[in-house]
Amino acid sequence: MSLQGFRKGSQTFLNGDTGPFTDGQLATLDANGNAVVCGLEGTPVGVADGAIAVGAYGAFRPLDGRVRVFSSASVTAGQLVKADSGGLVIKGDTGTAVVPNAFVIGQAETTVSGAG
Repeated sequence: MSLQGFRKGSQTFLNGDTGPFTDGQLATLDANGNAVVCGLEGTPVGVADGAIAVGAYGAFRPLDGRVRVFSSASVTAGQLVKADSGGLVIKGDTGTAVVPNAFVIGQAETTVSGAG
């Protein structure tokens, strides 16, 4: 099987948001193709690879396979996750059943107690 046409490495985008990106923050693209923090109803295109100042270009790791991200609340291993309003991840399923909504981006591999 060929991986031709698929991006496996980091992608570079201009930080078009009003604040800096922190390491591990989820990003989406605005209408100009610049990176902005991915919110609750967004679809992330990558994860900031280190701090990225406003107006600077930075590397964003693609959401492919195992990806290190940070949560803003407790998440249990196996729970589905989605972006919160600040570009971190939160529980993305409803109730106790694993029922994904439209914005689920993955599944937690480890348990996190509180933000981290």
